[in-house]
Amino acid sequence: MKKKLFFLVTVMTVLLASCEPAETGKGGNNTNPMVNTVWASDYGQGDYLWIEFTSSTEFLEYMGDIDGNTNTTGVSYGTYKYSNGRVDFITHDDTSPFDYATIKGSIMTLVYKSGWDRTYKKK
Repeated sequence: MKKKLFFLVTVMTVLLASCEPAETGKGGNNTNPMVNTVWASDYGQGDYLWIEFTSSTEFLEYMGDIDGNTNTTGVSYGTYKYSNGRVDFITHDDTSPFDYATIKGSIMTLVYKSGWDRTYKKK
């Protein structure tokens, strides 16, 4: 009986140890649906604004082509907090910083600190 119990405990330990969390990004919050998502907004003349949520607290933003290849304007970084379909941007190292965004399905409506807004589509 002791051998069976030992075997069962060993198997359960191995199985539980091999499970991976739902999120592979930094931050540890596996309930954040923004993690590892990419969003794009048509800026005109073949340019797109891209936002990538790289973890449960960090994002990057850049100008790129239709495929997401970065152009020469560089990359901006920042931090955010997600809750109930809303993203609140905490820091953003850009001349036009973000304030917040609302998510409805594959559409994100982003509002800049200036009050201006822009629509992004999930890729």
